[in-house]
Amino acid sequence: QWPCAGRENGSTQYLHKYSFTRGRGRFEPAEHVEPSESADREFPYILVTGRVYHQFHTGTMTRRSQLHNREYSQSQIEIHPEDAGKLNVVEGERVRVASRRGDCALTVTITDRVSPGHVFANFHFTESPVNFLTVEKSDPVAKCPEYKICAVQIEKVAA
Repeated sequence: QWPCAGRENGSTQYLHKYSFTRGRGRFEPAEHVEPSESADREFPYILVTGRVYHQFHTGTMTRRSQLHNREYSQSQIEIHPEDAGKLNVVEGERVRVASRRGDCALTVTITDRVSPGHVFANFHFTESPVNFLTVEKSDPVAKCPEYKICAVQIEKVAA
């Protein structure tokens, strides 16, 4: 629909309302490719990175908002209750999350939104650059880095 130059110059509100130039749309199946890194003895957890509702990208704009910061003001790592018990960590405690490429400190949130053996961390906060932990491999077609998954170890930060 965007951009629409305006109907006065013969433009249409929707670019491909009825069909594409080549006819109907075409679906291309994507082949599943295993992640380039999996959990092992040294790095026993799979870190999944992503967004949270109250922040956007690296937070360059949303972190200026008191409303957004009140709801989500720091980098957090979501850990399943079973894993939190094994790690002997509690809600709100700081942990060091390390991969083969680096480490950062995050605040623990205990939740069953993640499966045992998996943890989730948001990437909106430069103070805890979670994407630096991820694999440096890129997709061969889209050239996007494999930001979403990597193996990590987790330990308490000394108080």
